[in-house]
Amino acid sequence: MNAVLINQIASRVKSQHTSVDSLWQNEQTTWQQLGWSKAQVALWLASLPKRNQQAEPHAVYHVTPDLAHHLVTLLTQAGKPLPIALLLKKLPVGVTATEQQLRKLAQQNERLALKGPLITLSD
Repeated sequence: MNAVLINQIASRVKSQHTSVDSLWQNEQTTWQQLGWSKAQVALWLASLPKRNQQAEPHAVYHVTPDLAHHLVTLLTQAGKPLPIALLLKKLPVGVTATEQQLRKLAQQNERLALKGPLITLSD
């Protein structure tokens, strides 16, 4: 049943360019049935053959703002800079990220700063 739902959505998405936000809204019942978060939907959408970097070399995959908020919360609670490796272990359930993604997020977010192997709150 789940595979059928996913395949139906994949077929529709491949024939038309759909954003994560609109897909999340339009298929909310399906995502609830599957138990998927918006971040998981974004990863799945990015993994589709038509959407991956081989097919779209200039594709940009954004880390969700919720992850930035989560990192700010962890750093605030710790009261000090934390190693990226430790932050990777403290990601919310169901969220997957790489060290490179956290580094990029720290560089792009005005509330975060990158200092060597550490992420800190910006001054």
